[in-house]
Amino acid sequence: LCKEARERYAATTPPDRPRPTIDPRYFAAFDIPPPRHKNRAISHRDAVQHSKRIYNRLEEVEKKRKEGKVQRERETHRLRAKLFNKRVQDAVLGKRYMNSVPAY
Repeated sequence: LCKEARERYAATTPPDRPRPTIDPRYFAAFDIPPPRHKNRAISHRDAVQHSKRIYNRLEEVEKKRKEGKVQRERETHRLRAKLFNKRVQDAVLGKRYMNSVPAY
């Protein structure tokens, strides 16, 4: 199945286009150093991870994450209270279920 999917994908996608050549005179006209594609100081993946790490440490992001956690805890408490009230009500009304846990 995977091999067939790869073959189908290869048949439907166009071939890769060659990378355009960079004319160094263009950069010389603006006093811009030409881009270095090889021997980078850090890889693209490492740069993205570094940026993500810095973003996640921002005060606003941490505050939003904390608020989301508090909301999830509140929702959990609400559900547990609702379940407890249901069990108490069933116990008072005398309803019995198989394999049920007592309300108290």
